[in-house]
Amino acid sequence: MEKEKNTIKKNCSLYIWILIAWGILSAFGLITFITTIIQNKAMNVSIWTIILLMVNTVFILYFWLNGTKDIVYIFFYQFKYRKLQKQELKVLETDVLPQYKDTRVLLLYCTCNDFIEDSLTTSMNQQYSNYKTVILDDSSEDQYKERIDTFAQLHSIEVVRREDREGYKAGNLNNYLVDRDDYDFFVILDSDEIIPEDFITKSLHYFSYYPEIGLLQANHISTRNKTKFMERFSVGVDAHWPTYQAMKERYGFMSFLGHGAMISRECFKAVGQFPHLVAEDLCFSIEAKIKGYFTAFSTYIVCEEEYPVDYFAFKKRHLKWTGGNLEFISNYAKKLMFSKNLRWFEKLDVVLFTFSLPMSTVFFLFLIINLILLPVLGVSAGYPLWLMTPTIIFLYAPTINDMVYLLGRYPILKSLGYLFSAFLLYGSLYWISFYGATKAWIGIKPKFIVTPKENQQYSLLETIKGNIQEIIFSFGLVILSVWFTKSLLPIILIVLPSLSGIYLTSLCKKSDKNKNDEGKVTDLINNEEMIE
Repeated sequence: MEKEKNTIKKNCSLYIWILIAWGILSAFGLITFITTIIQNKAMNVSIWTIILLMVNTVFILYFWLNGTKDIVYIFFYQFKYRKLQKQELKVLETDVLPQYKDTRVLLLYCTCNDFIEDSLTTSMNQQYSNYKTVILDDSSEDQYKERIDTFAQLHSIEVVRREDREGYKAGNLNNYLVDRDDYDFFVILDSDEIIPEDFITKSLHYFSYYPEIGLLQANHISTRNKTKFMERFSVGVDAHWPTYQAMKERYGFMSFLGHGAMISRECFKAVGQFPHLVAEDLCFSIEAKIKGYFTAFSTYIVCEEEYPVDYFAFKKRHLKWTGGNLEFISNYAKKLMFSKNLRWFEKLDVVLFTFSLPMSTVFFLFLIINLILLPVLGVSAGYPLWLMTPTIIFLYAPTINDMVYLLGRYPILKSLGYLFSAFLLYGSLYWISFYGATKAWIGIKPKFIVTPKENQQYSLLETIKGNIQEIIFSFGLVILSVWFTKSLLPIILIVLPSLSGIYLTSLCKKSDKNKNDEGKVTDLINNEEMIE
């Protein structure tokens, strides 16, 4: 009798709970919304006023759906992670099938004017023997090319360069991989990536155990915090990866996230190439799923990455993500919706996570309606305080996972300080999200921006110049709010974070702490193994 194949069992229970919780909240909210609309209609207001109130209602309900998603994700993880990690330990304890014991593996180190010798040296120290390291160099600056050539000569590593640099990182990978058959798996490394010495050996356990997977995404923590900015916010990386990716693997859509991942040759050949888009990782994952290949997530393979070195680097990365998400939507929305290989909750998961950044343009419309149009028409939405309570809670929803993660790890005052700083950081991104999304909406193609890796000190003039758009935006909102509503309350939670960019930029100073990153990795693994 043929042995039953191991499969990654996915189900919709997480999204059922999300929709139930959102539905109950929305039902109470709709009673108030409809009452407000009826009252205004009874006052013989114009049809345009009714339409504006309806648009208001739709936006608030969508905002609640996103917030509900974040909160249910966190609670679901707390209830499910022990069971999921026990299943994962079983994978790692199962012997690798003979055909996977000596497969050919490529370590593909992608760089573009950001070569980090120590990261690659550490990543090359693998317990596995049958692997080859290749540097895919898209650098344009001679200083980086010279450093790469010196390193490659010292370690006998192949360096591959191309002339056109078309297709960003995707084109760089395709240039080397397309039409090659001299490998079985490849691992994608970004310039700051450090994979553990057992990365390949552990990864092969997953491909051996689950014949359906084509991609394996490893867990990540943030290390090597050189600046106070990195030191302050890098804990968000440690909190995000295990919670969201573990849940996505079983209850949503799991995508590989561009680095620290192993991909099989069969999967790559089936897809053909990495799509030449900024969000090449998400696009490739969807193409792979359409072809029948799953993406798995490993909690126990812990890689290291660097958090953006300062606030300006953080904004550049966010701008890339915003434009990349909208580019993905315009190119993949139809394919996503009509794919028979993606279940309904996987599609909804992709929509909620990718639409959140481009929706900042719609949020600007929401502000215009409430700050200008309704006051000009002499109408107040008149929402009661209880209705605003979930809205404010959901505004903080992205930081709730960090809050749970910090319990027992940080003193209470330090935790509260981090959470307030995180609120300022993510709230400060509204303008850059709006700017990036608007550019993409009007057809300006997003660019693949390499996140800067080198820190520098900024003068007061440079700090103001780097935040001038947010400053102008904030004062514009203040003027509009005071002029039309006679109050700052409608915009205080937007203006305060937007003006905090000056403070956030000041965190570019070098960190005076020297954390033991090796101990951090060990502690994480030991904490996870306590479930056995």
